[in-house]
Amino acid sequence: MYLLDSDHLSILQRQRGPEFEALARRCSDLKGEDFFVSIISFHEQFNGWILRASAESLFFRLDNAV
Repeated sequence: MYLLDSDHLSILQRQRGPEFEALARRCSDLKGEDFFVSIISFHEQFNGWILRASAESLFFRLDNAV
């Protein structure tokens, strides 16, 4: 069993850079069903998505207001 934290998830989502290459190499020989994500990591990812969506929404509203 392998528990991925928020940093691991961010690296895997970017899919580029030396950190991704190293992590992907380490994970390549393992089965996908052996990887897990904690509810805390999920919550941190979710909060990041919400912040990004609200920032984009605010930018869109400001851009259209001018």
